[in-house]
Amino acid sequence: MSPLAPPRAHQPPYPPYPPQPPYPPQPGPPTVRVNPPLVYVEPTFEYRQLSRDITSGPPLSDAELEELGKAGWELVSTVSDGRTAHFYFMRAGR
Repeated sequence: MSPLAPPRAHQPPYPPYPPQPPYPPQPGPPTVRVNPPLVYVEPTFEYRQLSRDITSGPPLSDAELEELGKAGWELVSTVSDGRTAHFYFMRAGR
């Protein structure tokens, strides 16, 4: 190396660091989140009981059950004492 040669800048043996984000980070567009209110409503139900004498024929016909089902009634229980059948129906309150 000659004494008149310009000095070389020190270069590290590894590649330069990747570019860093500006500091502090720039904020992006604001995020708006709207949470709908949670309102609890106590469910209401309607109940209906039908009693039929089962010694004189079928207690409920298919047509009767279809009609009750179309009106929203759901059969939830039956009880029989050997002579009379009791049918308990329920539907959501209106």
